[in-house]
Amino acid sequence: VAIIQNKHRILNKSAKELSGFSKQVHENFFEVLVEESGHEVFTAESLESYLEKYSTDVDVVICAPFPDIGNVAPAFALLGKIREAFPNASIIVWSDRPEEAIRQTSLTEYGAVAYYTGTLIDAANDFADLIFKYSST
Repeated sequence: VAIIQNKHRILNKSAKELSGFSKQVHENFFEVLVEESGHEVFTAESLESYLEKYSTDVDVVICAPFPDIGNVAPAFALLGKIREAFPNASIIVWSDRPEEAIRQTSLTEYGAVAYYTGTLIDAANDFADLIFKYSST
């Protein structure tokens, strides 16, 4: 599973770099996600940094390309690049944007299998369920 996002920066750090509540959230997120999904998880802040470090041979990509507010065109361009880089992966878009047009475009034109709008606290369990549903292993 690849997680490509800069929305929740604590997910891109190691637990050793964090303390207090941030560390607790980080550890809980990955413990639940790995345990519940049974998959190895790789994280990066950007598509470019992911491609420098890891293989594109993953079942599921979770990405958060959309800004909280503002123009979504660059985010759709990034989503297209992610789709090109991971042609065989199921893509889950993680977003705070509630607009139905953004959700529908992500699903229909960019081939995302899910559009997730939940919180960081709920995400690990929810993503584990989605990974189970959409992974090939």
